[in-house]
Amino acid sequence: MSSKSQDTKLEPQSQPKLSSANILRFEDVPIPLNFKLLVNESFIFENSYSRIGILKYSGRATAEQVVEFYKEQMPLHYWNLVNILEYGRRILNYEKPQESCIITIETSVTKTTVIISVAPKITKQTTQTPKSSSK
Repeated sequence: MSSKSQDTKLEPQSQPKLSSANILRFEDVPIPLNFKLLVNESFIFENSYSRIGILKYSGRATAEQVVEFYKEQMPLHYWNLVNILEYGRRILNYEKPQESCIITIETSVTKTTVIISVAPKITKQTTQTPKSSSK
């Protein structure tokens, strides 16, 4: 046995970057290419004033690849990163002036699940209660 094979260190392989899918349920929230929408676990409500939705996707990529994908892609769609929480799953919080978007990334042995939640931000206008009339 040669000492050369024993001394060789394994370099960590850089993981390929993920590409964005062409068809999006929300035009400003990218999805990694080849991730499939789980229709029975997703829902969207949109009208001319707001949009609310929880979209669940499944695909093959590491959690790190998906986090890097969103860190790179979301600013291109004018989302601002608020914070990232990592404890088992990864949660990325983004916002725009009127909306928030929470991206949750969960991994298992065979797949990675991405859950995208989009909703209007609560403002003082929407949280004010009507004044009661004094008698």
